[in-house]
Amino acid sequence: LELIFNSDGLFISELLNCPVELFSIFYSSLPPMKPSDKSNSKRLSKSDRKQIKLSDELKQKLVGWMLGDFRCVKENKGGNARLVFSQGTVHQDYFSHVFEFFKDYCGSKGPLLSINKPDKRTGRIYSSQSFRTLSLPCFNEFNELFYSGGKKIVPLNIDSLLTPLGLCYWLCDDGSFNKASQLVVICTDSVSLE
Repeated sequence: LELIFNSDGLFISELLNCPVELFSIFYSSLPPMKPSDKSNSKRLSKSDRKQIKLSDELKQKLVGWMLGDFRCVKENKGGNARLVFSQGTVHQDYFSHVFEFFKDYCGSKGPLLSINKPDKRTGRIYSSQSFRTLSLPCFNEFNELFYSGGKKIVPLNIDSLLTPLGLCYWLCDDGSFNKASQLVVICTDSVSLE
C-alpha cells in the first residue's frame, strides 16, 4: 500500500482513493452497549458478555489498530479474546484518545504505567502505558482474523476489511511522513502474510 501526500493536501491511495477529509474522522460515537453498566458487580455473567457488541465504526477502527499496535489475545483455548494496547508515555495524548473508546470494555481496571529497564541499544529508560480489555466474545472475530497459529498476520481479505477510518488509525499507530520523498510510510515489520 503506497500513499502519496500531494500539494493539495490529499492522500491518494490506489486501494482506497479517498481524500484527506475522510481520514480525519477521529472522534465519534461510543459503543452501543458498555460493560461498565455492571461495574458494581465483580464479574459479568456469560449472558451479559454475549450481549456486548461493537459498533460498526469501532470495528472499522479496530481493523486499523490490529494492523498497528493492538494485540488480541486468548488466554486459554476455549475462552474469549481480549485486546491489549501499549504506547510509550511520549504518546500520552494518542493513548488517552484510544483509551476513551475502550474504557467501558476494561471493567474497573484503568491504564497501567510501566517503567522499563534501560534499552540495551541506547541505555535510555523508557516508560510505557497499557490497557487490557475484559475477555469478551465481541473480540473473538479479531483474534480469528489477525492470528494464525498464535502469530499475528495480515488477513488475506484485508482489502475488504480496511476502510478509510481503519487506515486513519493504522497511520496513527505505524505511519510516518517522509519529508524528503513526500510519502507516507507504514511500518509493517511485526506482521506476516503467511
